[in-house]
Amino acid sequence: MATQLGLEDRYTSTSAVMFVRLGAETRGRKESNGSGLTRRISYSLYVLHGSGGGRKEGAKAIRLADLASIIDTDIYIHSHTHLPLIMKQAFHRINYQNNSVAIVDKLFVNTAANLNYGGYGEAGAFKPSSKETPIIYLSGTNKSFVARL
Repeated sequence: MATQLGLEDRYTSTSAVMFVRLGAETRGRKESNGSGLTRRISYSLYVLHGSGGGRKEGAKAIRLADLASIIDTDIYIHSHTHLPLIMKQAFHRINYQNNSVAIVDKLFVNTAANLNYGGYGEAGAFKPSSKETPIIYLSGTNKSFVARL
C-alpha cells in the first residue's frame, strides 16, 4: 500500500514513533526556536502491526499495555490481534528540564480487522473480528486525546 501511495520511503516493517503537532497552546507561549510562532500542541505515538496476543480478550489487552514498557509515548497503536480496544493508563512522567514529575495519561488503541471472516482465522477457529476500528481525536487547544468507536 505504501508503494502505491508513493510513500515507500516512509514504510517500516517493524515499528515507528510519530510526532504530531497541531493547533496552538491557549496560553500563547512561543516556540523555543526563536521563530516567534505560538507553540503548538505536541503528541507522540508509537505504532506497529505487532504480533501475538493469544485467543482471549484479556491476553490481547495485556499485549497492548506491554507496549508502554518499550517506549514512553502519549499514544500506542497495535493492530495484529484484530480486537477493537481502547484503554487509558496513568503514568508518572519525569521532566528533567524543570526537575518535576507529572501524572499523564497514556492512550492505548488496538485496531480492528479489515477483512471479512475466513482464511487463516476461520481455519484456526479464531472468533470473527469486528471491523469497527477506533478513531483517535487529538485536541488542538490543550493536550488531550481520546479514542472512540
